[in-house]
Amino acid sequence: MGSTSSVFENCVALRDLAPCQDPGAELFFGALGGVRSDRLEEMMQELFRLQDLNCNGTLEEAELLKLNEKIAILHGGSDAECSSVRRRYSQIFRSELNAEGPVTFTRFRRYMYRTLDALDPDEPTQAMILDQFIAEADLALATFPGSLKVNPGFMKAGAHP
Repeated sequence: MGSTSSVFENCVALRDLAPCQDPGAELFFGALGGVRSDRLEEMMQELFRLQDLNCNGTLEEAELLKLNEKIAILHGGSDAECSSVRRRYSQIFRSELNAEGPVTFTRFRRYMYRTLDALDPDEPTQAMILDQFIAEADLALATFPGSLKVNPGFMKAGAHP
C-alpha cells in the first residue's frame, strides 16, 4: 500500500492550506487555479461511487474503513495491519473530511483535489494516482464482494471503531 499510505500520511500538511471560501468554487477549478479536465472529473466521480458502499450518495466513515482494510489485505495478505489501517483512516475521516457525519461528493472532491495538488500539480500524474485508487477499490470490491456491505449510519463519525 506504498503509494496510498504516503498520500494520506502527508494529509496533515493540507490543514495549513487556506480553505475554499465558496464551497462550489472548486467545482471547475483546482486548488491551484487550473481547470479540471472532464477525464479527471469522471475519475473522481468513479472513485467516490466505488467508496460509497451502501449507495446512499455520501461517504461514511465505516465505508472508508472497511474498503481500505480490504485494500490493505490485498497488499499485505494475512499480515496486513488492519487495526492500524482503521486508526489511520478514521483519523483522516474525522480530521480531514467530516467529524460530524457522512461526506458529500463536493466535500470529498475538494479534499481529494487538495491532496492531489499537494502531491503533484501535473494533471496526468493526478490521473495516474486516481487510476490507482480506482483500481484498488475495484479489486477490493471484486475480491471481497459480500464483506463490504455497510448500512447507512452504521458507524457515526463520532463513534470510535
